[in-house]
Amino acid sequence: MELYQEAGFEVHLEPLTTEPVCESCAGPEDDKECRICFEGVEEQYKIIFTRPREGNSKSEGDLFD
Repeated sequence: MELYQEAGFEVHLEPLTTEPVCESCAGPEDDKECRICFEGVEEQYKIIFTRPREGNSKSEGDLFD
């Protein structure tokens, strides 16, 4: 989180869902329980949302300056 903030992003954290079914599971199509590996430790993980801070946006040409 600190790294994103230092890079000029706003950061929002959401708790990991405790629902066992995940619609975006990368596993086999018939196995939608990809959250099972987090069972019992969900509070240790967060979903990170970021966006550039207002007034801190750069054009594509400025990204590597």
